[in-house]
Order: sequence, then structure tokens, then C-alpha cells
Amino acid sequence: MELSLEKIKNMLEIEKLIYFGTTKGKYPDNSAICFAYDER
Repeated sequence: MELSLEKIKNMLEIEKLIYFGTTKGKYPDNSAICFAYDER
């Protein structure tokens, strides 16, 4: 399976929405750190 950069970005966006939707950002963990790092 070939992943384009666009697909990866879309997947990250979806994961981020799920993450914030379920935790409301109250519990920072590795996922939150990864997202913050990815956005730099």
C-alpha cells in the first residue's frame, strides 16, 4: 500500500479529531506530543 503525504496528513487530522473528541485535550500523552511535534 502506497501512502501519499496527503493521505498521511488526512489520517493525522482524523486521529487528532478523535483524540480531542474523546479526551477534550485534558490528558496529554504521547499522541498529543506527536501532534504538536508534527505541526512544527
